[in-house]
Amino acid sequence: MELQLPSKYINRSGDPKYDKFVGRPKLSYSAYGSFNEPAYRGEFFGTYFLDAPRTGTIFTEFGSAVGGFMETGEPQDYLTDFDMNVLREAGRPEGAIYEYEIIIDRGDYIIQGFIDRMIVDAVGGVDVVDFKTGSIEKKKKDYESLDYQQTTMYAYALYQEGYDINSSGVILFDRKGNTLEAGNKNVLRLTGDIEHIPTPFSIERAEKFLTKFDKTAKEIEEYYKTFKKYFK
Repeated sequence: MELQLPSKYINRSGDPKYDKFVGRPKLSYSAYGSFNEPAYRGEFFGTYFLDAPRTGTIFTEFGSAVGGFMETGEPQDYLTDFDMNVLREAGRPEGAIYEYEIIIDRGDYIIQGFIDRMIVDAVGGVDVVDFKTGSIEKKKKDYESLDYQQTTMYAYALYQEGYDINSSGVILFDRKGNTLEAGNKNVLRLTGDIEHIPTPFSIERAEKFLTKFDKTAKEIEEYYKTFKKYFK
């Protein structure tokens, strides 16, 4: 029996290979993270249970601009010429695929995600990359930690599709500042430092994480059933 979750899958890409998942209950890595982080659990309930508009922060907007440039190579809001030169230095490999949708079928629900960048070699091997912005000094240890599993999840989905996983990791662009106000001395900007952080993939690591993901999905279901009982 399918779980009762607040979100259901919609095939926004129109790719027929995803049609079989339409209407299935779904969770994303970001939803999993928000629910399990006490500081963001209230935002999780507001977004997923009450359909409150998602309110991004200046940091998520800046991160989206970085991701947009890496995907398209086109100028983005908030990025200076210096920022874009830093991103060009990181490279946009020919033939790379950006924002590749993945689905992991867990039986009673699905996990949906989008890979920032994947590069497929001539024999079906793939490199998985997640782009992040933040302080290298503060954030590097977070992405090196076994608690960070986003690329593990992405790589596992590709493994299920038949790819060999050559590598997975994070490219962390060092970021300073705390405002998007142009001309302010503390305006968000890239410093020019780039950290490549490997997140080694293994089936064992992935399946252990997905067991935790399943537990979270069932916890969310219990909250959602209670919410529907009293408020819907």
